[in-house]
Amino acid sequence: MRKFILPLLASLAIATPAMANEGRIEARGGVIWSNGVSEDTWGMAAGYDFDLGETAFAGVEVSGDKIGTSGTKVSWGLAGRLGAKVGEA
Repeated sequence: MRKFILPLLASLAIATPAMANEGRIEARGGVIWSNGVSEDTWGMAAGYDFDLGETAFAGVEVSGDKIGTSGTKVSWGLAGRLGAKVGEA
């Protein structure tokens, strides 16, 4: 069950606004509730967004997330994103 909950929590982390050709680093944390037990989670992510013109951007992100009580196991991730610029910064 943790294999599904931890990535879900990571995807729900508050993301920074898309700013093309800029890097970002974020710290994140959360709680997993499973079978009446709660466990803390925490992690870091770093990414970079690339400008694709006036209306679009693409990005890449690497992350590491850990359940606080699971010893030294870390869940590593690599993600891509594609987005639209819909408002003025």
